[in-house]
Amino acid sequence: MERVEIKFDEKKKGILIFSVILLGFVFCFATFFLLYSLIKGEIAGLIFLPIVLMLFFVLVFNIFTLRKIIKKLPAYILDENGITDLSKMKYFTFGFIPWSEITSVEGVGTPENWNICIELKNPDGFIKQKPFIIRNILKKNRIYRGSPILINTLFLEGHFKPVTEKIKTFWGKYR
Repeated sequence: MERVEIKFDEKKKGILIFSVILLGFVFCFATFFLLYSLIKGEIAGLIFLPIVLMLFFVLVFNIFTLRKIIKKLPAYILDENGITDLSKMKYFTFGFIPWSEITSVEGVGTPENWNICIELKNPDGFIKQKPFIIRNILKKNRIYRGSPILINTLFLEGHFKPVTEKIKTFWGKYR
């Protein structure tokens, strides 16, 4: 059984640690300011509520990604059955896609922020079977990027071209 694991880049662990620390400080400051404003009875403090919520979710995502880097867990698994996304928290991944459902694999973006765009035979059917949160993310990806499945290579091991080529090789071999 042929299997390739695409892992997170260990070298970029420092960037993620820094972002977790920075986001943690900003989150604490914004939460403190929100609570202080509410205690004082100032309605203007409510403007910080969406900021605090957004910071909280970004902080949680970064912590989970950092945990996967530290534990050296794979971000994606390629095998003869298809591609499996393990890069994020369980309810925010696209899950498993069989090679037979994929119609094309292309790299899009800039070298600094390269995405691998995976086109599907039946994107609407794929989106409908996902939980509510991931379904909305996949719909937005499809509207703005043309495909529901995008793999961001920013924190992946190797450069964007080798990762794209690995996926294309497996897709060509097992579709």
